[in-house]
Amino acid sequence: MGKKSKKPTAISTPPTPIAPWLYINDPKNGIPHIGHLHTMLPDSAIVHNPTDSNVVLRLSDLLLTHLTSKTEIPLIADKFSGSSEDPLTKKLATVKALRAAAIKNGCNFVSVNIYEDEGNATKKEDLKKWGTNHLEIKAGGDDEKSQKAVAEKIYRWLCKSLPPSLPLLASI
Repeated sequence: MGKKSKKPTAISTPPTPIAPWLYINDPKNGIPHIGHLHTMLPDSAIVHNPTDSNVVLRLSDLLLTHLTSKTEIPLIADKFSGSSEDPLTKKLATVKALRAAAIKNGCNFVSVNIYEDEGNATKKEDLKKWGTNHLEIKAGGDDEKSQKAVAEKIYRWLCKSLPPSLPLLASI
C-alpha cells in the first residue's frame, strides 16, 4: 500500500452564472413593455431599439461585444408589427442567430413575442420554430397600467423558466 497524500484536497467552486440574453419583440411604439421590464430588472440594459420596423437585427461587432460583456442582462429589443409581409420569418431569423451566439458564449437565451391581436400571434404549428424558452403574450393597451401588467407577466414567467442561480433572479 502506498502512502496517503498530505496535500489538502482542492475544492472547486462553480463559476458565477452568466446573465441570460432576452430577445423581446415589442410591437408598440416606444417599446413600452420592454421599458417596464427594464425597470423591474435593475441589472438589465436595452441593447437594440430599432426605429424602422422593417429592419432585421444584425449581429454587428458592437452588439456582440456588448452582449458578451456578461455584466448586464441584455434586453434585445425588436419592433415588428403585424403590418410587415412576413414578420415571423424575420423574427425567427434574428432569434436563431442570437440563440446560436448566446449558446456559443455560454448564456441562456429567452425569446418573447408580444403580439397586438390574435391575428398577429404565432400560429400553433409555428411555435416550435421559436425553440425552447419562448413566451407568446398579448400586448397591453395604449395605457401604461396594462403595459406594466404585461411586463409583470413576462417577469414572473422568466422567474419560473430560468434557473434560480442566474443573475436575473439574484436581484429579486
